[in-house]
Amino acid sequence: MEKSIFDYESSKLNYVIKKLDDEDKELKLRQQNNSTNYEKDDYVRAHLLYLILKRLQDIKLIKEKPYFARIDFKENNSNIIENLYIGKLSILDYETKKPLIVDWRAPIANLYYEGRIGKASYNSLEGEISGEISLKRQFFIEQGILKKYVDIDVTTNDSLLQATLERKKC
Repeated sequence: MEKSIFDYESSKLNYVIKKLDDEDKELKLRQQNNSTNYEKDDYVRAHLLYLILKRLQDIKLIKEKPYFARIDFKENNSNIIENLYIGKLSILDYETKKPLIVDWRAPIANLYYEGRIGKASYNSLEGEISGEISLKRQFFIEQGILKKYVDIDVTTNDSLLQATLERKKC
């Protein structure tokens, strides 16, 4: 592991955890401001309160390990390389409206599972999106602290990887 990369990824992890803490505080404030003494639109207010409570619960679940992977992807006809961190939930940065974490079930996350470094594509609601993967990285995070990262270029369907995983089960 290269120290400068480890330091960058540790800093990114701390930033994401701070953003999760900020969202946690904001949601708790919204929860406190929502009175249970409803007059109008009771169903809508109750549902919004439910969504706030659910989001608070979700944030609490992922805070110690917000993501497990990263891919860098540049769409064809774009000059921007997106650094996408993949985790159990999608989390947006409320200030920039850009994703801090992409849900592992999102179509773009298939690039991590099925793509290799180089030309790749994934299917979205808009159709097939093509581009290039320049990085695939796996993280080992424990209690909010980056322990290790590994740059990889294998797919989850890779026969060597699957054989290794099978041996580890025994």
